[in-house]
Amino acid sequence: MRLLLLLAFMVGFGINAVLASSDYAGSEACGNCHPAKLESWAESGHHSSLVDVDGEAPLYPYNYHSGDPNVPNPPIVGDVLYAWSDIDYIIGGYYRSAVFVDHEGQIISGGEDDLTAWNIWDAEWKPYHANDYAQDDCYQCHVTGIEDGETVSWAEDGVGCEACHGPDS
Repeated sequence: MRLLLLLAFMVGFGINAVLASSDYAGSEACGNCHPAKLESWAESGHHSSLVDVDGEAPLYPYNYHSGDPNVPNPPIVGDVLYAWSDIDYIIGGYYRSAVFVDHEGQIISGGEDDLTAWNIWDAEWKPYHANDYAQDDCYQCHVTGIEDGETVSWAEDGVGCEACHGPDS
């Protein structure tokens, strides 16, 4: 019995060690062998669960609801209307809502009257975590290959193939 437990532990440890030491290749690399899966993924909410904003409103490849699938404007906090140049990322696949990340990596939140999250179902701006400090733990589910440290980093924006199938599988 002890031998069986030891063997199970060693196998489990070995698998974790392999996963921890593996490099992420990225979903585009997966598409070399699985082009149809890559195309389907690229049009999904997984692909767009975290979007890098490059100074302008991003375009999304799908529309779950009637109307424009894109965010009309950046959020408003107090009297300040954010510009796209103030935002690094949008978290949320636009299935339900989208929140915005500033240059410090923090989710933009504010008071009860601050319109900081775009709610796609209602097609309107709403407060996000009003009067509360919005944590940065959203990244864990919205990126692939997250590495915790003094600063959070990850291998790929959005939920890529390797988020579920493991690094370089």
